[in-house]
Amino acid sequence: MMPIISLSISHRPSFRASLSRDRRDLSDVLAFVRMGKECLDRTRRRAVIVYENEPLRLRCDPCNSHLEKIHWTKQPPESDERRVKYDSRSDESQDRLVLDADMALEIRRTILSDDGGIYRCKTKREYGEEELGYYNVEVIPLSPNDIEEIQGDDKTPKGEEVIEMKDRTSVEVYTHWSEWGRCNACESQGSRVKLGYCYAIRDLKYYSSGVPCHSILLPDEIKSQIIKKRKNVRVIEDCIVPCDEAYEKARDESWNVHGGEIAQIKGLQGPELIRRVARVGSTTELQCPRVGLGMVATWYNGTRRIDQKEILSTNGKLTESIDGSLVIADVQRLQAGRYECRVDRQTRAVYRLVVIASLAASQEDILKSIVILTGVLAVYFVIFIIMLITRHCTRVMARKKRRR
Repeated sequence: MMPIISLSISHRPSFRASLSRDRRDLSDVLAFVRMGKECLDRTRRRAVIVYENEPLRLRCDPCNSHLEKIHWTKQPPESDERRVKYDSRSDESQDRLVLDADMALEIRRTILSDDGGIYRCKTKREYGEEELGYYNVEVIPLSPNDIEEIQGDDKTPKGEEVIEMKDRTSVEVYTHWSEWGRCNACESQGSRVKLGYCYAIRDLKYYSSGVPCHSILLPDEIKSQIIKKRKNVRVIEDCIVPCDEAYEKARDESWNVHGGEIAQIKGLQGPELIRRVARVGSTTELQCPRVGLGMVATWYNGTRRIDQKEILSTNGKLTESIDGSLVIADVQRLQAGRYECRVDRQTRAVYRLVVIASLAASQEDILKSIVILTGVLAVYFVIFIIMLITRHCTRVMARKKRRR
């Protein structure tokens, strides 16, 4: 399970409504009185960014509202507001947009082109609709240059920081942290991830808790200065957890040790085997699809897991990109074979790496072949000439015999 960006927000309910005050239901008025400080002191609005393929959970504080009256709306950029349609498939694991029991909206995998916009949590009152939560969500593509990757939790950025701008103004920034994701192994050393998003506190209307440092709500000049000094953070640390029953069951059903054969036997869609050809000495990249920033991709060579110790021991000849891709530099013939990428106990991609001779070796082989071919042709040519001479001599001798 990847780390989920979970945000909570609600604000002072508005009593501006189309209906008159006299028509308000008495229970609604009493509910407002019972709300107290915990409901009224929430941040009014929140700006959020999330990287593509990452999960996002938007909380909604009911504030004494009836749960059955609560719903979510979404207003895409340059479009009208409409109700969010929640997924409800027979296989719940395939649902992407889910309304949780506490009325939080969960987007299990964000899509760049679909999920950006303004999300509002609302409830129905007798006097009209009341807003309980407001989120300005931006889904952005993953750019490794925007991310600082840290090994171990002891090197994470300190709390708040003041950054001086070129115009001699200052901006206060801080990091909003996600929860830790699930360990990607059990009974042996694995890895887990948490994300930290940079937020800047500026004099922006409505967003008193600040806006993400990568948000379009910040002027480009200010944004570029902040990002140079404080990036978003991806923290990876070692972990060891026991294998519980659910883990073993998931591994048996989803970890396709034989390249998708188990999935196909059970009637599931296994990953397609991809054939990748690389020359000796070249660099090749094996991609792991749909890997979010908060996920940990685990690579296997055959049935052997490629761990971080092995990657670090190669001195850069074997690296894992921030998007989960496995990069093999200076490819050697011994590295040919089957490679498998697994994320959250599921096989995402299976490769068959074929290593062929390098271009220089190929050119040398071609030259050798040319030399050999030239030698063979020369021998055949000499034989041919000898045969011609022999034939000619035979004819000459035959003519002389006839003349005699």
